[in-house]
Amino acid sequence: MTHRATTGALHDNRTVATQFRRKGRHTLDELKARIQQCANRYLLIVREEAGLQTFRRVCRETRDQLFQDTVIGTPAELMRGIELANLIQVGELMASASLARRESRGGHYREDFPERNPDFASNIFLERNVPEGLWFGRLADLPS
Repeated sequence: MTHRATTGALHDNRTVATQFRRKGRHTLDELKARIQQCANRYLLIVREEAGLQTFRRVCRETRDQLFQDTVIGTPAELMRGIELANLIQVGELMASASLARRESRGGHYREDFPERNPDFASNIFLERNVPEGLWFGRLADLPS
């Protein structure tokens, strides 16, 4: 990782750390278990829209509980909270990309779209600064 990337990652973690209320009814272990169980149910190889939407909803609810209603008392728990926030974000990105790809291709199988669709013969790029959070393109077409 470059110095610039490291500096950016530290800034992102500090920004996330300020969002925790640090008091509440929930524990980090409870919230992590909820995300893992939901991911094991809806985010593995076989997927469908209703399950992906359920996973996204659970991610939103769990993130809200993590920031607003979770006990975080030590620096180690704060790091675990940041890691859990990152885990939730990655899960949401995976679900968003899976919802956008309305086909089955490679290790991505949609029960509601079991066939390959040539319209999706591209990569999905996840990006914070675009309205839908992602766009389709081809790696070969990107400027070097």
